[in-house]
Amino acid sequence: MARNDTGAYYIDAEGEKHLVRLEGGVVLRDAGGAQRDNKVSVMAGVRVDGMALRYAGTHLQADREVVLAAVTQSGWALAFAARELRSDREVALAAVKQNGLALQHVEKALQSDPLVVQAARHAPREMRTVSANLRPR
Repeated sequence: MARNDTGAYYIDAEGEKHLVRLEGGVVLRDAGGAQRDNKVSVMAGVRVDGMALRYAGTHLQADREVVLAAVTQSGWALAFAARELRSDREVALAAVKQNGLALQHVEKALQSDPLVVQAARHAPREMRTVSANLRPR
């Protein structure tokens, strides 16, 4: 990845330059619909700042690969994932491993999953949202 005065950028296999600012997904926020819907650009953005998922096109917020990249970088990005991915066990695990507070964005049915609970255990404040029978004693 190269640097310029506006942040970082990379050049894809077709020679197209994709800007990725390092401050909070600014490029995707300010981008037009075409860039927000471009999977390559969105992937670049969420790898630097997972929270950039909030600015991605709706179909990319439902793209498992994009969401996994986002929640791996910032578990909190799960809040911007499509509902069906918030109930995907692998996505939920990746999110809570990165940030236990992401547990509140996991679909209710998975909040009582023993593996999800164990992964989120480093954030005890969130244990109150987990089924009572799975709370640590």
